[in-house]
Amino acid sequence: MIKALSSGSLQFIIASNRTREKAEHLAKDLGIRVGNNRKVAGQSEVIFLCVRPLEIKAVLKELSDLLKPEKLLVSAAVDFSLKDLEACHRQALRGRRSAF
Repeated sequence: MIKALSSGSLQFIIASNRTREKAEHLAKDLGIRVGNNRKVAGQSEVIFLCVRPLEIKAVLKELSDLLKPEKLLVSAAVDFSLKDLEACHRQALRGRRSAF
């Protein structure tokens, strides 16, 4: 995904990956910045969610407090509709609120 988007300036791209080694490899090869999911979501205006469908709920829960209306969330997950994304995000927000 990053390589496909790399026609512009790469200095503005920050990425996360399940494995730190792969993220660091991308940083070295492409000249991008890397961080954990929360750092990436916190510093980004556009968030590309490129995870397996089974991982979406956990990632949305992890990032629920950082996904503000002014941020654009783009999902590349197969078989996971916008309606599913919205439902997961609402559920993650409810869970986070009840935890406090």
